[in-house]
Amino acid sequence: MCTAAACLGQTVWTGHLDGAVRVHYLGRWDTVCTAVGCVPVRALAVDTKGQAWAGDDNGQIMGLRYDPHS
Repeated sequence: MCTAAACLGQTVWTGHLDGAVRVHYLGRWDTVCTAVGCVPVRALAVDTKGQAWAGDDNGQIMGLRYDPHS
């Protein structure tokens, strides 16, 4: 598992062995992506716009966004 936090500290992203990416925002957990590549997520980073970048064991990178109002 890996984690990354947004600059303002309100959002924490987690990558999991089953390929899922989840986000914790103001006390609530949501699943953003159920399978980045169906392989373990090994790296997460968050850019200045709040977009998360997830990398998996196959070398694939996926950009993910989270809208807490949806």
